Amino acid sequence: WGWLGELRGGGLALMFSTQSVDGAMRHGGRIVVLAAGKLLFAGSPADLVREHGIGDGHDAEAAELAFIRLVEPPG
Repeated sequence: WGWLGELRGGGLALMFSTQSVDGAMRHGGRIVVLAAGKLLFAGSPADLVREHGIGDGHDAEAAELAFIRLVEPPG
């Protein structure tokens, strides 16, 4: 991650895929959430927590809860 961060700091855009919400929050400036081929969310990590989270937390746990609320089927 350090090497990729250096590249990104030099202006290089990076795209990666992960199932780790924590990893996406830590290393992604913009997050895209897809489920069953549908775009559910696109925005910053802070936007994910603000739009789908509970309370005002901005840590990995708050992001994980926001992600679960986003992808969970209603009911």
